[in-house]
Amino acid sequence: MEVENNEVQGIAEGTGFDHLTATFEDNKIQWGVIRIEGVDSRGGLESRRAKYLQINWVGPSVAPMKKLKALSGKEQITVFLGSVGGTLDARERGDLDRLVIAKQLIASGGAHKPSWYDFGDGVINLSDLGYNAD
Repeated sequence: MEVENNEVQGIAEGTGFDHLTATFEDNKIQWGVIRIEGVDSRGGLESRRAKYLQINWVGPSVAPMKKLKALSGKEQITVFLGSVGGTLDARERGDLDRLVIAKQLIASGGAHKPSWYDFGDGVINLSDLGYNAD
């Protein structure tokens, strides 16, 4: 999504974290939302809880004066989207990291942690992060 002339404009749709992050351009201010599912698999049963993450992208090649527009655009996007489960501010490709996001989701979740997070095109197992899902 981009904000142009005070209007939110969609620029891409798709599935998966890699697809979303590939749409971010280094010379633009953009926003994205991804549905990440916390999957709990125990005793032959599986449950899925959706979390929506808003990504606020200010590309590394954005001119310093244009970076100021990111604040007002961020407010418009937040109003447009309504409630999301979390946000990630990203200024370079290295900030777009599934492991960082999974840790953020763990911190914002309840006492009962899922077995893994499904990003639509890959998963992060909580056991790989040193967490016990039990």
